[in-house]
Amino acid sequence: MNLDSNSQNSASQSSTSAKDGSAQEGAATLLILALAILAGLSRLLPHPPNVTLLTAASLLAGALLPRKLFRANVLILLGVLISDLALGLHSTLPFVYAGLAFGPLLASWSMSSTGSMGSSSAFSQRMGRSLVAAGGASLGFFVMSNLGVFLVGGIYPMTWVGLVDCFVMALPFWRSSLIADLGFGVPALIWVAPWLKAQLLAPMSVNSDAVN
Repeated sequence: MNLDSNSQNSASQSSTSAKDGSAQEGAATLLILALAILAGLSRLLPHPPNVTLLTAASLLAGALLPRKLFRANVLILLGVLISDLALGLHSTLPFVYAGLAFGPLLASWSMSSTGSMGSSSAFSQRMGRSLVAAGGASLGFFVMSNLGVFLVGGIYPMTWVGLVDCFVMALPFWRSSLIADLGFGVPALIWVAPWLKAQLLAPMSVNSDAVN
């Protein structure tokens, strides 16, 4: 009887854990979609050139859904598409959207660090990974979006000189983007993402205690 009871308890706990994980992912999905829409709509407000919350939102998406990167990317693209419909569509958008995919991927990697945040070494590791993730996401977006300008923008000649000119002319614009991406993205990974994950886990922990 004890073995049967233990088996039933184990099965019940596994089922509860699976349901909690699914519920957490569902809540994270809705939260990311809301953040993506807000980040996209923020582009419609007056703001300094190339200073947006899109990279920070994409980093948060990857941090909250590290095992569902395709879903994270789709949610970010939905938010951006809403603002693009208002701002106007153009031929380089596929490259822009591809550039946003670096955020969730690098965020997932940055959040895989181990150790307690109370440890100075763990915090330094998280800080380093967050800087790499935010900077890498910014660089990836810069490369992909300007590659689109070169290939389909019709502005530069299709030569190596034209390619170099395209990226050189874009560097001043990337400076503002990089500062914004680091300024918004690093805090998002170090403090905002862990706090949001804790909030998403809290109701599941209460339900689990109630079942036990």
